[in-house]
Amino acid sequence: YKSTPVKCIVLDCDNTLWGGVIGEDGLNGIKLGETYPGLCFQEFQRQLRDLNRVGFLLALNSKNNEDDVRRVFEEHPGMVLKSENIAAERVNWQDKAANLQELAEELNIGLDSFVFIDDSDFEVTYIREQLPQVRVLQVPKQPWKLPGLLPATRAIDKLAITAEDRKKAKMYLEERARKSYKAEAG
Repeated sequence: YKSTPVKCIVLDCDNTLWGGVIGEDGLNGIKLGETYPGLCFQEFQRQLRDLNRVGFLLALNSKNNEDDVRRVFEEHPGMVLKSENIAAERVNWQDKAANLQELAEELNIGLDSFVFIDDSDFEVTYIREQLPQVRVLQVPKQPWKLPGLLPATRAIDKLAITAEDRKKAKMYLEERARKSYKAEAG
């Protein structure tokens, strides 16, 4: 529906990448694994990982404690996505529209090339109002419908994937590692 091709899929975490709220349910309490409903979240993550492999960038925009989210990515046996799949992140308690603008600046791509995926009625409506150029998808209330979310949207259709597209995600990750190292080195 928009002419600019999607380059980045921006994801909420709780009730989007996994079932439940990590800050309340804890690492062992979130739904993510081989049984329903955790299986639905795993399948969604597999789709995201496959899109990442063909050149789509993945980013996080989540109201959460950064350490909690990092623990899920590093320690949860059900996680399909890993930290190296994520090009940029804003895991904080800030306004999600402001976070999206920062992500666009960091990744140096236009907001019109973003797809934002969240489960919250409030956040979905807010982003549609504040940043109408961003494509917004809402996580379905029924987990079994989640694996159908991306295939049903025209936003991620891509006719040809170039070798350059495949390299992009790796380049962003390397740049992120450089910035992190530079910040630590002072």
